[in-house]
Amino acid sequence: MKKVFRIGYAVTSLVYIGLVIYVTFFARRRKEPHDYRALANWSMFDDWTTYAKIHEMTKAERFSFLENFWGNILMFIPLPFVIYFVLGRQFSLIKTILMIFITSVLIEILQYVFNKGVSDAGDVLLNFIGGIVGILLFKVILKLVLQFNKS
Repeated sequence: MKKVFRIGYAVTSLVYIGLVIYVTFFARRRKEPHDYRALANWSMFDDWTTYAKIHEMTKAERFSFLENFWGNILMFIPLPFVIYFVLGRQFSLIKTILMIFITSVLIEILQYVFNKGVSDAGDVLLNFIGGIVGILLFKVILKLVLQFNKS
């Protein structure tokens, strides 16, 4: 049973990693060639004032904003689970936080270098928030599993 669980965990982790790569580098709505580097935003809070005016946005702009905002958070929630699978007994809070941050920064840098997607410092913050939510969720699930195994 334990072997089946590990195989399922490995397959799920690989699917997750594949989806993150697809979403961040290949799933673009714009089909024509575009210089995404020109859209790069390396200032963390430049567009946060724009986001504060969400009520003034058109329906399409609001949808795009919310998709970007929640998508960046949700995309990183599973990452601590994958990190735990990879690190096993070496898993620690500090290593996990560091890996979440490095992964997010690396994605933004690679988007810029390969001109695939818009590099945005705000995405790093949103991804990091998602990773922290994932850590909290992981700890809750781990606690529940440990309690279940005791009884």
